[in-house]
Amino acid sequence: MAVNNIYYVDMEKRYLDYQNGAIDMRNLHPMVYDDRNVALAVRQLGQSPGRMTPGPDGSNYKTLEKYSVMELAEIVKERLLKKQMDYVFKQNTKNVKKKGKLMVANRLPQEKADEIVGKCRELLRAIRKEPSFETFNNWNIYVVGIHNYYRGMTHFCESFSKIGWRIKKLFYHTMEKRATFTKEQSYKNQFLGGKYRSWGKDGYYCFGGIPIIRIDWANWDSGLISATKGVVRRKNPYDYGEKKHKSGVTMEMITYLVNTSKYIKNSRLAMFRISKYSSVKGISYLSGEFVPVENYHCHHIKPKSKGGTNDFDNLCVLSELEHQILHSSNPEQLYALFPKKKKRIKTLIGAL
Repeated sequence: MAVNNIYYVDMEKRYLDYQNGAIDMRNLHPMVYDDRNVALAVRQLGQSPGRMTPGPDGSNYKTLEKYSVMELAEIVKERLLKKQMDYVFKQNTKNVKKKGKLMVANRLPQEKADEIVGKCRELLRAIRKEPSFETFNNWNIYVVGIHNYYRGMTHFCESFSKIGWRIKKLFYHTMEKRATFTKEQSYKNQFLGGKYRSWGKDGYYCFGGIPIIRIDWANWDSGLISATKGVVRRKNPYDYGEKKHKSGVTMEMITYLVNTSKYIKNSRLAMFRISKYSSVKGISYLSGEFVPVENYHCHHIKPKSKGGTNDFDNLCVLSELEHQILHSSNPEQLYALFPKKKKRIKTLIGAL
């Protein structure tokens, strides 16, 4: 198997073959835990800005360093072959053709619902104890992740609505004094590409410009199990098309900013550094183009040495190169680079 972009083309072809009934997707397991595929996954993870974010088991990219590729391939194989979705069960029926075959549950099992409620309460208590970007982000990561995992279940909305009622009082008592209630829809609508656009029309909670996702904001995805007489009709997930940056910031970007903000001593600067990047969707103050989160520099429009503050309105998003030129011996180079932003450049240079 190739370990470059040809690999994705192969996956697209395999999926088309699967739709046409030419192959059984269960036979793709060996391809997934192939050591060359695992090596590719490790390399891609190493280039990701969220590589140091702990996963559900507490591991991150650094955890992988002690394993060889062959050892990681064995771990992937063991977990993959033993893994079974907890809302899939074997049918117990008198029908010989159906007995013992797997079926997707219509509703969330009570045991799993109790587990989710327990985890939500744990995360909300952490927010009450220390309201910060990190604790609020941990809540969003869990809620969005659990939604993605179960959204193919038929009664997904109903099951998560019940979970929402079970933690309703704790959620609102936690958010009331620690987050800001707003009816401004832009923060929510730009979050994760508008995934939760249909919710919170009457208002929702925000922390530093980041919307707090409620557990009962559950959108069922019929496309996950869209099929007719056993033939899958959903869009090919491996058809990536032209690679373009989608507007808005992702959970991965926010997590990266939260983790790097831990080393900033001024808590106000740490908070507004994140909210500034999120509110302008990562767009540079000068170029008007998207700045990757790992290349983001937060610049004080009026320097602190001249009475500037760490407030939101005194900060702007610049790329590393733009920031270096601005503080160089010849910042006037910016006029040639961005001729349409002369007024902003003059303001920045004049304030230095």
